[in-house]
Amino acid sequence: SQYGGSTLSHIDTHLAPYVELSYNKLLKLALEGKISEDFISEALEKEVYDAMQTFLYQVNSLTTTNGQAPFVSISLGLEQSEFGKMITRNYLKVHKEGVGKNKVTPVFPKVIFFLQEGINLNKNDPCYDLKQIAIDCAVERIYPDWVSLPLNKKVTGANDSATTCMGELLLP
Repeated sequence: SQYGGSTLSHIDTHLAPYVELSYNKLLKLALEGKISEDFISEALEKEVYDAMQTFLYQVNSLTTTNGQAPFVSISLGLEQSEFGKMITRNYLKVHKEGVGKNKVTPVFPKVIFFLQEGINLNKNDPCYDLKQIAIDCAVERIYPDWVSLPLNKKVTGANDSATTCMGELLLP
């Protein structure tokens, strides 16, 4: 933990396989006739939204021994799979809404959105819609911070991946 904080890097990439497992579970229920196939996408979207909301609320309800919220950063924005995009979209929606009855802007987690031509920078990019959601979130809640992937690689010397700040912790 560098500077007293931790980073969950690329949550959209690392959590996508778990969303796919949920999708497969719902698909199996649909094939068994227990739920409608039309219900799968709606149920999955709600499950991911609820998970992202739980994550945000848990980070903001934990405190250290001196009463501070944990210094946590997350990064996202580069994952192009359907399930990864669902994570990014729903996390940004939850963050934009704020926390609690008064819809307070959460200080943590610090949110880092990576920008890359061919992924989310231009209108024809597959994740451009997520960048637009991130812009809406930033207008309302300050975060996410924006990081250029090419510049990040140049500064950090990482040739094959994006480096996130605050003691990077890769999810399994």
